[in-house]
Amino acid sequence: MRLQHLRKDAGLTGRELSARCGWHPAKTTRIQKGEAAPLDTDIRTSCTACGADDQANDLIATARAGSGAGVPRVAGSYGPGPVSTGAKLAVVPVQQFRMYQTGVQSWSWS
Repeated sequence: MRLQHLRKDAGLTGRELSARCGWHPAKTTRIQKGEAAPLDTDIRTSCTACGADDQANDLIATARAGSGAGVPRVAGSYGPGPVSTGAKLAVVPVQQFRMYQTGVQSWSWS
């Protein structure tokens, strides 16, 4: 949502933003609807086009943290890129984060 607000605050339409960024209008739509996660360069380009370079680092940090910079993460997606059709948007506050690593030998009490 924040990316969309930046665009509107700059007085740009989605097509105008797309043209300034050198993107197809569908890319702008997918990013702003949360259907695709933007790369850091996409966020920087969008901020520059909107005259909001000072907000780029904060938006990138928020997007990486997954806390909804207008760059929501989609359930089942792993990294930036197109999201499969039919995926549902899941914006959930995280209170506990677990990491798993493959190839680690299990440990037992025996």
